[in-house]
Amino acid sequence: MTKEVGLSLRDVGGLYEDVPVGESFIRVKGLAARTALDIINRFPATMVKALNNGEFNVSALMKSAPEVINAILAAAVGKPGDKEAEEAAADVPLEIQMDILEATGRLTFRSGFGPFVARIKALGTSLNSASFGAEPATRSPKA
Repeated sequence: MTKEVGLSLRDVGGLYEDVPVGESFIRVKGLAARTALDIINRFPATMVKALNNGEFNVSALMKSAPEVINAILAAAVGKPGDKEAEEAAADVPLEIQMDILEATGRLTFRSGFGPFVARIKALGTSLNSASFGAEPATRSPKA
């Protein structure tokens, strides 16, 4: 087995999917943590509604805040936080918006959102229980 390096972080960060739009396509990328957290911080109440028990409810998101969808769409096509791109996203036909959102979801959460949340919970649990080499607390006998 070879120990040669395969991909670099630049290679992985450049993953994309071409979403067909008529005779052409639009290039879509998954959202990195920084971009996703920026969107969550911009729209915290709306994101809480959409993130429910490890499930991502797109319909709740679409009903409560289409501007969040526009922010996600703009970020997915390489324009995170760009107000003009977000305004343009508002005029994209609904089915194309859904195609872009689905591709973004596949690229952002390759195993699905539920398994991603389970991994985050497991990581949090293991970090909270880790002693990082410290001796466990001991109980002194009562005097």
